Amino acid sequence: MDLCHPQAIARYEDQRFVNRVLTLAEQKKLRSSSFPNECLWSFWAAKESAYKAISRSFPLVSSSPKQYEVSIGDIGSSSFFHGMVTTPEMPVQIKGVISTDYVHCLGVTGMDMDDQTIETNICPIRTDNKGDIILPDQESLFVRELAKDRIAEYLKAEVSQVQIRREIIANQPGPPEVFFQGEKIPINISLSHDGRFVAFAFTMFDS
Repeated sequence: MDLCHPQAIARYEDQRFVNRVLTLAEQKKLRSSSFPNECLWSFWAAKESAYKAISRSFPLVSSSPKQYEVSIGDIGSSSFFHGMVTTPEMPVQIKGVISTDYVHCLGVTGMDMDDQTIETNICPIRTDNKGDIILPDQESLFVRELAKDRIAEYLKAEVSQVQIRREIIANQPGPPEVFFQGEKIPINISLSHDGRFVAFAFTMFDS
């Protein structure tokens, strides 16, 4: 989440939005926070991460934010956080980082997050000298290319040998998957973009 995006600044004051996306327990924590904007978007990022994590195994799971309850410690203006998200299917471990510019969160299921090797990168989007706005489809292409470059480096392969695709599941695009020389390989990957930033995260090969 880009904390300086016009739609993100002081959004915690929009009570209709808060009621729609946060549970009562989360709203209580938001009201008591010294950093309400960072707190709101940390909750949001955690919910999004948890949904992405479980939708791989449960593609038809609800994405309604209020069905994902976040339990994390106190939120600061620039800090790390970790905790758990209760979802409609299973708990998801999460950890995230808050900077002056953004909130970024990762979620995993099935094992201790510290036992997994997760490669991440958060990158600002570069515009041309005219400051032209990058459209969402361009953001998606940009983050895919960044991820492909890093995966190819990890595989010690040419970038042209790596593809990232999304298959259609129940008439909706499924999660991104990694292919090497046309064959699907067991790397879990997540891509995201918001405002001035794009990010990717992927796990190394599963045993």
